Amino acid sequence: MAYFLGLRQWRDFRNQQESGALSFHRGGILAYVRHPWYSGGIALLWGIGSCTDVYLLTRIMLTAYIILGTVLEETRLEKELGEQYSAYRREVPMLVPWKKGNGIAGRNRR
Repeated sequence: MAYFLGLRQWRDFRNQQESGALSFHRGGILAYVRHPWYSGGIALLWGIGSCTDVYLLTRIMLTAYIILGTVLEETRLEKELGEQYSAYRREVPMLVPWKKGNGIAGRNRR
């Protein structure tokens, strides 16, 4: 949580230390979808409330914002984690777990 909030990076910067390597997990739900929180956020955004013209525009804009942020985060993670993350990207879908029986998820079921 400290890394997520930026507290660890701030502490390392203040102490003039090099930030340590990121830990990388790909088990559990991360074997099916790379960004489950964003997927859930989009599902919640579209699943709650009525759909009027104003809400529709808001939902479209917020969905686009989440997808753009996810793409930017993917770029950053690939720079930081290298080939390990690139392989993960090829095996696991970004937001919608549509690859049935392929990749990591398919191997975990066997």
